[in-house]
Amino acid sequence: MIHYNPFSFVILKYFLYLCIIISNKLIMEKMIRTFGRTELALQYFPKLCPEAAWHKLRQWITLNPVLNHLRDLRRRTFTPAEVQLIYAQLGEP
Repeated sequence: MIHYNPFSFVILKYFLYLCIIISNKLIMEKMIRTFGRTELALQYFPKLCPEAAWHKLRQWITLNPVLNHLRDLRRRTFTPAEVQLIYAQLGEP
């Protein structure tokens, strides 16, 4: 007859709970939402300072013919549709 340690079930349950929490967090982080331009730039270039990251992302947007129209925006945010277009052209950060 096999005897199971009840403590091992508690550990397994806790482990599965942590896996679910971590996977949900990863899913939420990758959601397409409104991003500030610097916030999005820092996702692509996390080692640069915010201003340099934005200048580099703006340069990439300018050089991409599909994204070129985004360089003329006068606002400091990208809509979810624009973020999705950027992800499609440049890849996800």
